[in-house]
Amino acid sequence: MKPLLLIALLGGLGQDPVTAPARPPKDFAVRLSFGCATMDVIDTFKHQYIREVGPQYWGASTWFSFSRKEKQEVYQLFVQIDFFEIPTDFRPAGAQGVEPSSRYELKVRSGGRQHQITWSDPGEELGSQAPEAVALRRLIYRVVRIAHRNALVERLPQSTLLCM
Repeated sequence: MKPLLLIALLGGLGQDPVTAPARPPKDFAVRLSFGCATMDVIDTFKHQYIREVGPQYWGASTWFSFSRKEKQEVYQLFVQIDFFEIPTDFRPAGAQGVEPSSRYELKVRSGGRQHQITWSDPGEELGSQAPEAVALRRLIYRVVRIAHRNALVERLPQSTLLCM
């Protein structure tokens, strides 16, 4: 890991406030795929939330977008962890090969830049406790909580498959 990234994560500094805009750029968008047995997708590029639901993995979807306030919060979280410096195949120190693990694919566009990472994580108890893993896990959990509070997302059917 780059020393600058570690310092940014530990200090909560992220990007230098002088270089990072206070508000999200107009092109700011997030696509987060997450799950274990089935995958959910939060996609603000296409303004949709997709959930794989059953044994045949059929998808249920709805319109989704962050509110202005949510978008600002999510943007700041990405700035704080210096997302564009995280390796595309994220394997933090101390990670264990535990099954089942949640799989994450996270793509972000901001200010004309685009970056995507993948990560398999068994969660807070068994996963890496490296600062960058803790910060990324916190960001992902926050984005998911925001999406799950959305009234349209709440109406989607729940997946019939569980991770065991």
